[in-house]
Amino acid sequence: MRSFHIIAALGILVFEAACGGKVVIDRDGQGGNEPIDPGPSEVCSSYCSVQAELGCTEDVATCVSICKTNLDAVGSCAPSLGAVITCSTQNASPPPNCSELPPVCTDEVEAFQTCVASAPCTSFGNCQVSAGHCNCTNECSGALVESDCDTKPGGTCTCRFNGEVVGTCAPTYAKCDNLIGCCAGLFAASH
Repeated sequence: MRSFHIIAALGILVFEAACGGKVVIDRDGQGGNEPIDPGPSEVCSSYCSVQAELGCTEDVATCVSICKTNLDAVGSCAPSLGAVITCSTQNASPPPNCSELPPVCTDEVEAFQTCVASAPCTSFGNCQVSAGHCNCTNECSGALVESDCDTKPGGTCTCRFNGEVVGTCAPTYAKCDNLIGCCAGLFAASH
């Protein structure tokens, strides 16, 4: 279950060091001229396999499913989130660090936050959760992102970027997470 927390944390943690390079795969595996990014299945399978090897998750299939859901939710920012997941996979630590992102992934985290919120977030999200409802806000270097969600079955989230409603969506498991939850793709498209 701890791997669920790290996936949810991918969009909100800021660290002090940098992770080098972007992982690409050649189309023919022979150093071709057109590298492609690994797809969500490869990124999530690798990440969850490493988490299982470290003892950070027992249910690889559920881990992969949640990872893919998160990648789908962030819309055009999926490659940036994929880079965070790849960096985390390459630099994973065994317990007790299962729920923390490796400090070397700062550049990837900040690039993802900038994609979703127009700038890196300067603080963790402030979330208010009650039965059937949650509200979460993040201040991201001057931009304010907010999700206000009815979490009952069939509920919706209202997504605000700098106070303006940019859309509504069906909440995902990360109901109160602005950078990975269902509002993330709407935020990314709004600026």
